[in-house]
Amino acid sequence: MKRIFTLALIFCVAHVFAQTNITLNMEQFLNGEAIEFNKEAKNNLDNSFKINRLQYYVSGFSVKHDGGKTTEISDTYFLIDPTKQSSFDLGSHDVTNMESITFYVGVDQAKNHADPSQYSSEHPLAPKSPSMHWGWSAGYRFVAMEGKAGASLNTTFELHALGDNYYYPIEIPFVETAKDGAINVGLRAEYSKLLEGIDVSQGLIVHGAFGEAIDLLQNFRDHVFTNVIGEGNVLSVPPTDLITGLYPNPSAGILSISMERSVAGSVEVMDAQGKLLYSEEFNGNLFTTTIDLKSGVYFVRVRQNDGILATRKWVITRN
Repeated sequence: MKRIFTLALIFCVAHVFAQTNITLNMEQFLNGEAIEFNKEAKNNLDNSFKINRLQYYVSGFSVKHDGGKTTEISDTYFLIDPTKQSSFDLGSHDVTNMESITFYVGVDQAKNHADPSQYSSEHPLAPKSPSMHWGWSAGYRFVAMEGKAGASLNTTFELHALGDNYYYPIEIPFVETAKDGAINVGLRAEYSKLLEGIDVSQGLIVHGAFGEAIDLLQNFRDHVFTNVIGEGNVLSVPPTDLITGLYPNPSAGILSISMERSVAGSVEVMDAQGKLLYSEEFNGNLFTTTIDLKSGVYFVRVRQNDGILATRKWVITRN
């Protein structure tokens, strides 16, 4: 009886402490091809651009597994340059059947306002060149994206995005089972979607926690990451289309927009290349104006400070 008890105890201990090494393997694309800096790409506004710098922090990892259990992967930070690294070690954990992985783009509030000099030079949160730290109060740049845009790709754009309020969770579903003590998580990133809805055709410089910098972080949250079968963030905020009517459409230049509730923001009109042609502030649920534009296809966008609320196609025809 004593021998049987000992064997059973050894089995239980081995089971409890079975560890699986989890590795995050990223496939990183720009318009469907392996990302390269200084290579021409386009966003959904048909803006041509090329990237010469893209760095961003990823942290706050956790995994759901084995029937809904959650394991936090604490104190793990990566500073990602998509042209330099694609594999990231998340350590060993008691996980057999993985169901999803959650992470954040940026740095959690506690570490975001800590002293960068406390870390060894190899640590992702240590001082870097070019700098990824904004300052004591604001913390780290969550994302630094820079490049050239415009018809001749010679106009500078820079988006440096940060802010505790924009540290968004991203949960990607996976069905993976440990094999030989390892789980390899295949994550895809499509970086052209970082500029979805962001007009860079005339150049753009935004550093901080406002305007297009927030749009950039929301695009990270909603559009960039998927698993290998195309499933994205299950925690994404569905796009809010407040527009209940845009008329007449086609139009000779008169624009009327009705919205389901009162909104304080701005109405913007862009051409098919994403060039901003018109912008006007408004406050209410009905907006009407006359815009002198030639015949063609345009896009009308309703925006608030914290992001784009709706975009609609608008056609102008003139006799």
